[in-house]
Amino acid sequence: MRITHIVISGLLSMTLLLHNFCLAQENNVQPGVIVNIKDTTTTLKQIQEAMGISSHYPDSAINLLLTCREDSRITGFHYGALLSAFNLAKVYVHYDCGKIEDAMATLAPLPAQCRTEREMKLLPYIFNLMGNAENLVGKEDKALQYYMQAEKVDARYRTDSLNCMLYNNIGTCLMNNQRPSQSLYYFSKAEAIAEKGKYYSLYIYSLINKGEIYAAMKDYTTSEAVILKAIQIATAYKKGSDGHALALASLGMLYHRRDSSFQKAFTYLEQAVSPGMDVMTRSKLAILGNIALLKRRQGKTRESIRYYEEVLKLAQASGYRDIIQISRKNLARAYYSIGLYRNAFDYADLFMTLRDSIEAEKTIDNLNKLELQFRTALKDKELAENRLQLSLQERRIEKKNFWIIATISGALLLCVLLLLLYRNALHKRRLVSDRIQLLQHQQQIGRLKAMMEGEEKERKRLGRELHDGIGGMIAALKMGFSTLQEQYGMQRNKGYNDMMLLLDETGKEVRKTAHNLMPEMLSRLGLKDALEQYLTGNKSAWHPLHVELQAHGHMNDLPDPVQLAIYRTVQELVKNVVQHAKASQVLIQLNRDEDNVLSLMAEDDGIGFDQTETSQGIGLQNIKDRVNNLQGTLSIHSEKGGGTIIQIEYDLNKINTFDT
Repeated sequence: MRITHIVISGLLSMTLLLHNFCLAQENNVQPGVIVNIKDTTTTLKQIQEAMGISSHYPDSAINLLLTCREDSRITGFHYGALLSAFNLAKVYVHYDCGKIEDAMATLAPLPAQCRTEREMKLLPYIFNLMGNAENLVGKEDKALQYYMQAEKVDARYRTDSLNCMLYNNIGTCLMNNQRPSQSLYYFSKAEAIAEKGKYYSLYIYSLINKGEIYAAMKDYTTSEAVILKAIQIATAYKKGSDGHALALASLGMLYHRRDSSFQKAFTYLEQAVSPGMDVMTRSKLAILGNIALLKRRQGKTRESIRYYEEVLKLAQASGYRDIIQISRKNLARAYYSIGLYRNAFDYADLFMTLRDSIEAEKTIDNLNKLELQFRTALKDKELAENRLQLSLQERRIEKKNFWIIATISGALLLCVLLLLLYRNALHKRRLVSDRIQLLQHQQQIGRLKAMMEGEEKERKRLGRELHDGIGGMIAALKMGFSTLQEQYGMQRNKGYNDMMLLLDETGKEVRKTAHNLMPEMLSRLGLKDALEQYLTGNKSAWHPLHVELQAHGHMNDLPDPVQLAIYRTVQELVKNVVQHAKASQVLIQLNRDEDNVLSLMAEDDGIGFDQTETSQGIGLQNIKDRVNNLQGTLSIHSEKGGGTIIQIEYDLNKINTFDT
């Protein structure tokens, strides 16, 4: 059983607990609408009640959240409508049979509706949930983009618990995409944050995920140790919780996978669903389903039927139609295998009936949506016709009254003309001022561009002189020493051999420096491969610093100035980390999204710095000049002891327009 969880967008009550603190200061009401504070408090309590029953009774939770959203719209409580929609989508994704299309339709308009500071704090959770929805349908690349958007928005607030969830979710995406080493990196980051912040539920899920990764890699010893640690944490702080049950179930399945032991697997699986364990319904269904599967593999089909029927009963009580379908199908097969064909036929018939019912409901939903679109179009048409009639009537009235107000209009027209002349003069003055500022800005960019191009030409010249001049001299010197070795038999002379080794190392350093100064591999290999070659070639010089590069999106058609700026910026960033940060790890991320925006992020776990106390060095100023040259944006987030995050963004559409 794969018990790897996409962490739900915040612990179920986490977002809701923020409401009571802010309620007295901000109600987010629509202008012109009077809202009773008691009504907003009641709405927030109802949302909290809906999320409290969502794991066991998703249908009831959905109805209650729909009511809260509609009431909030009527009363003008904007934040209540936004929060109701967010939690409604959460139930669709995680509890109500995976209604991903409904969830995405509900979530899509929410980011644009977040306007106040209070609503903006909800935005990273919205992006995180959108990533979860895409991940559940196998669209890992799109899910990663949403998770990175959530991380980018949350960089302003630095919410540790959300960062922990995001790292868990990114790790899950990478694991589903068969990238275990990278997923382990993010699970370990989530584990560290959860342990430091004492987020024990997230801590347990992170450990379970790591255990599953190690098990998939067939490192059963490490997997067992990690899952046992999860059980230890759960026993100490979250005994009987959903995470505790999942850890026990994961350990049981590990023993079956490793030792082919049914008995040890049943011991832990049955303990996971024993009385006293507060297991979420969805998790309990998965665990019982695995017990039934193992019983069937063991040849105990009648016992497996008992568990399948328990799963079916629980799924029917909770309204999980996907589990009901699977259970009926499994029961039909089980009864057929022991010769009870009548029972098998009954369950197969129920399975097909439910399948047809679900398909019919989907068809009805689609028809309702089409009907709604049709009615909306009719109303829009009727509204347009009314506006046309009103416009014609207004024109007739204007024509009829024209001569009556001619004198007054003449006087007003004269005043308007004078006012327009005055405003036109002001406008021209502003245009001249704006043009002067634009020319100054273009001149400044031209100077910076010329300076960068001159610097790059000087780097290439120095690189060629090092490679062709000093490099050639070292090669000739090496040939001369080799001739002396043959003439005087100095093969066993230790001093001579040491000098030859030193000469070899000097030649290598000269070639490496020449290649770094003259990055011709950019045009030969492209940005991504050139960066990987640069980082790999300098790996030994930076030891023990570990530098990891992650690139997403198309990088092959980037403009040459952008490729060169990114390459030089990465060189400068890594050099600064090596010289100042005292870090053990650096993560460099390159991402090109659908809007043609290229972002570069460098994150290290070094000592950080106080930006108000530390003056900017030459390296940082060089980076700022390169960013300004290409009209990009630069942001730095750092604090003492907390590492440093540097984010750079280039709008490639603007760069192409400017170059043209």
